[in-house]
Amino acid sequence: MLVPRAPFEVARRGGDDGVTLAHHSPSGVRLMVVQPNPLVKHPEDGAPARLALGPKTSTLSDVLSFHEETRLVTSWSIVARAESDAAGGGETFRCAFPSGTTLWSTPRNVTWPFEMTTSGARRDEITYVQGPFSPSECPSLHELVGEGMRRGEEGQIDGLQGKCDWLELHYVFDAADWTQRRHIVPLDAELVALVTSQATAANAHGAFQNAGEIVASLALSIEPSSA
Repeated sequence: MLVPRAPFEVARRGGDDGVTLAHHSPSGVRLMVVQPNPLVKHPEDGAPARLALGPKTSTLSDVLSFHEETRLVTSWSIVARAESDAAGGGETFRCAFPSGTTLWSTPRNVTWPFEMTTSGARRDEITYVQGPFSPSECPSLHELVGEGMRRGEEGQIDGLQGKCDWLELHYVFDAADWTQRRHIVPLDAELVALVTSQATAANAHGAFQNAGEIVASLALSIEPSSA
């Protein structure tokens, strides 16, 4: 389990299972690369991953605030703390880490723990997770239609705890056509999350595919198995 030092940037490279972690320190970027070994299926077979430190990076603590060994798994996932009164503020959620995406840390005053961008997209073309909320606290999809937005397609995605409703919203920002997709994701009988993905019209398809991976895998998790 790897916990990056904020402010951070964590990129899952497309085409392989390598992950690059970067800490944006006052004295410059410190980074490391983690490359899983696909031949190692059990701990007794050897080291499950290879580590490489970047320029001016001398130790793991230059990039990571915490790391520990955990049970061996064969895929990357995102684990983040749920900052919500409904969840008691102490639970975590877990979801997929899609290939070809980058995670960015957020300031403390932002109510979601990370923002995810798709390779080649602008920094403000993001996917993020809010909640958990009780169903009565979470806004309905109808309430999420803001001024200047028009409704588009809507549908459902299968989540781990049931059907996840989504709605597309179209609007113009900075002289460009944008599309936003909002998803309401059941987490258990008493909690839901709100997953938002927004992108320019040209990049919306890829962004929504990656957001769909998060929605389909999102779950509350007290004991994460990988990060």
